[in-house]
Amino acid sequence: MTVGFERQTPDYVSRVNVQGRDTGERVLRVPGTDCTGLKDALVVTLGLILDEETEPEAAPEPVIPRQPQIPATHALPQVPEQRALTLGFGAALTHGLPQDISAALRGNLELSTGNWSTAIGALWAPKKQVRFEPGAVDLQLWAGQAHFCHFFGRGGTKTPAKALCAEGIVGKLKGQGHGYSSSLPQERPWVALGASASLGSRYDLRLGWAIRAVVTFPLQRDAFGVEGIAGEAYRMPGVSLGLEALLRWRIL
Repeated sequence: MTVGFERQTPDYVSRVNVQGRDTGERVLRVPGTDCTGLKDALVVTLGLILDEETEPEAAPEPVIPRQPQIPATHALPQVPEQRALTLGFGAALTHGLPQDISAALRGNLELSTGNWSTAIGALWAPKKQVRFEPGAVDLQLWAGQAHFCHFFGRGGTKTPAKALCAEGIVGKLKGQGHGYSSSLPQERPWVALGASASLGSRYDLRLGWAIRAVVTFPLQRDAFGVEGIAGEAYRMPGVSLGLEALLRWRIL
């Protein structure tokens, strides 16, 4: 800090140059015949300047980091996963199981979770008679059936559940001849793979329904013959079709 004096008639002038926190120049101008008034004003001014220099600087306010802004997203509502254990009973209209247009009864136990289900059950086709001169052969099929399905658009809505399934059948086909000199019963394995499409009620209902369209392909096409008669009394068809209607009861 430097202090200068000068006379500018009719005033006495003092210039105070400050270096530091309050850098700058202060000019004091006091009129009079002597510098007494300027002295008194200079003492007061210097005292104020010294007090300002000795005051502690205010601590800077802490800088609070800004939290990153996470853009809002419109998340889809979470649909609770559906689980159910159901018993199903129903009937089917078939073609080629075991022969031409036939009927069948079936039942299954199905476990459903999320968009998947698996089921095991039994299939019974009543006797179907095939004419083979001079007599006839009665055919009857017992089989175990399984399928594994994937659902589409379940989502807890009130619309019917749609699914595509892989099918499997393992069974026994029995043939009994009538009107022949020898009519011993014969049995053949029936093993087939296939696919199906289904439409049914939601699995959260205690009672429900399902309609299934099934196509299967036997892995081996066996045949029945009659001793002493040329030709085949029956040969398994290369493909079988079925249209099933089931009533379901949810037990868990």
